[in-house]
Formats: sequence, structure tokens, C-alpha cells
Amino acid sequence: MNQSTFQLLGNVASADFYLCEDSDITLISDNNAYNMKALAQEALKLRVPNSLTVIDLNNFYVGMIPIDHNHILTMIPHINTTNIPFNYQEITNFIGSRIFGVGKYFHSKSTRP
Repeated sequence: MNQSTFQLLGNVASADFYLCEDSDITLISDNNAYNMKALAQEALKLRVPNSLTVIDLNNFYVGMIPIDHNHILTMIPHINTTNIPFNYQEITNFIGSRIFGVGKYFHSKSTRP
């Protein structure tokens, strides 16, 4: 995908997209309403290498998708954990729908009552 696609996607999804290369973080979307670069830098330190990582950081979910060995696509939706359901299974489905655009992406069971 090219940068203009991410700019449009960021506006439609109300999210910031960053391309991370080692410790260099570049905003590739056009929707920088909340300036989430510091949050993306913190998430980069906490990610699981070479795997899809979703982090709840300061009440915001950060989705990190590895592209190759050196590049990571980072998505930070502007909606935060205070605005979505508290049920664990519904939260994972919400994340899947925001990141991948499909409902009921994750099939998980909560061990919490």
C-alpha cells in the first residue's frame, strides 16, 4: 500500500498509522489529531518481535504488524479503552474489527467472570 492509501484509511478509521524502522518512527497517515508518536515509541519497546502485537497502553490500543525484519506497521485508533466494551471477548473482536476490518476476527474465551 502506498502512503496516500494510509492517509485515507487513517481519516476513515480515525487512526494514526506509523511505519517503524528500528527506532525511527514515521507518520504515514494524514490524521494526526492526537499526536500519538510518543505512544508509538513506547509501544515499540513493548512489542513481541516478529508477531502481531496488540498493546493496551495508557487506555489506547496499539496494533503492531510486522512487515519484514526491519519494518513494523503501527496503528493507533483514536478510540480508547474507556469507550469500548469491558467484556474480554468483545474487546478482542473490537480490536480485530478495527485493525483488520472484519467482525468476529478473534475467537477467544474469557476466563474472567
